[in-house]
Amino acid sequence: MRIERIELATADDRAELRLHPNLSLVTGLGRLEREALTNEVLGAIGRGRAGLSVDVVADDGRCLEVHRPLTGPATVRDAVTCEDLTDHFLAGESVDILGVLGLPRAKARSLLHFSQRNLNLVGDVDTTIARLAGVDQDLLWSTAIRLAEVEVEMASMLDGEIDDPLAEYAAEIEQAHADSDLAADRNDRARSQGGFGAVALIFVSIAVGLITRPLLAIPFLLAAAVMGGWTWFTARTYETAADAEQEVLTRAGVSSYLNFQMKKVDELTSDKEVRSRSVGLAEQHRLARENWETVVGKGVGLEWAASHRPEISEQAVRFASGEAPGFPPGHGAECLAQAFVEARGAVGETVPLLLDEAFATLDDLELLEVQNALTTYSPHMQFLIMSNDPRMVQWVAKKAENQEASIVHLGRGANTLPASTEPTTNRIVQPLESLRPGLGATAPAQSHQLN
Repeated sequence: MRIERIELATADDRAELRLHPNLSLVTGLGRLEREALTNEVLGAIGRGRAGLSVDVVADDGRCLEVHRPLTGPATVRDAVTCEDLTDHFLAGESVDILGVLGLPRAKARSLLHFSQRNLNLVGDVDTTIARLAGVDQDLLWSTAIRLAEVEVEMASMLDGEIDDPLAEYAAEIEQAHADSDLAADRNDRARSQGGFGAVALIFVSIAVGLITRPLLAIPFLLAAAVMGGWTWFTARTYETAADAEQEVLTRAGVSSYLNFQMKKVDELTSDKEVRSRSVGLAEQHRLARENWETVVGKGVGLEWAASHRPEISEQAVRFASGEAPGFPPGHGAECLAQAFVEARGAVGETVPLLLDEAFATLDDLELLEVQNALTTYSPHMQFLIMSNDPRMVQWVAKKAENQEASIVHLGRGANTLPASTEPTTNRIVQPLESLRPGLGATAPAQSHQLN
């Protein structure tokens, strides 16, 4: 699946973003704007908000139009035959292409959003793999099997012997609670930072207006308005997430998340036989977990170790032969390769991969390896790069000259791009100001479009 066009509509504005089927680069955005764009792109092919529409081309060649009006239900239709396909892409009551493919929102973001954090984690991954490779492999995997057996038995008991009336709502409640917690954290940060910043800027503008000329206070007042808008936006996001969580809890017949957890515990302990068996399994699980942590150390999950078993076993063989295993010093291309493989193997359909300023800290040689990898992978998967790195911008600009990629210039960063990239871009009619409230009108948006 490849995204052709995303439309972002509000009551007052409409914006359009067209992407190259293989490789697109968006430049000129700050961290908050990149995060907003990430949410909109994943929302467009997931469970998006009203006003967020998208045109995609599926792997089987079908052109799908997902239309989410500001009022009314979302629809999906075949762009060629005009056949209504909405029922085929419903997850619950919402149109959700990723959800139908088996990628809920939290998992989709983890799988399809690649940032500097992914590179930073690789060093820890290498160290952990090397450490586990030095452990007796028979002991390591026999301990893993015992822990897995106990966990499977516990899951089987919970699924097979407990009639839990909340089971059908459990996953939805947990997701809604996680979204609410995340929104609450962002709201707290915005209130402490944005509120204080807005008040400080207002006082500065008053002082500037009194001491100098009143017109000089306008930039400070505008900055205060932006800070206030950010605070308001995060507050509204939190209220929406909290309302969504409460709506799910109400449908499940519980008054709060705490009440939901207490009912789950009550169901688990209501039957004496179940309670006795669960206590025994809990003790077995505790012992198996302690044995596992004794062998591998704390912080290494069973699923993680199982997913990296080939690398661990390969390293163990090298250790046994006297070699020193490990990745070479620069491994940006290896990280990208791993993300590519994981994203392609997650579901039956290919899905776009978002690269969020992931490679700015790499040296020129390491970045060249990444660019070569992108050239290899992009015919098989769509990549959306968000970066202000001039090296990456110039590289994509050269590919755009041969219609192998496209560039979208947004925000103030568009004014700082190398002049050599300008001939490869064309203007978009609508500015992408509706990515989030408070983004503001900056430099004109630009894009390279095929044909």
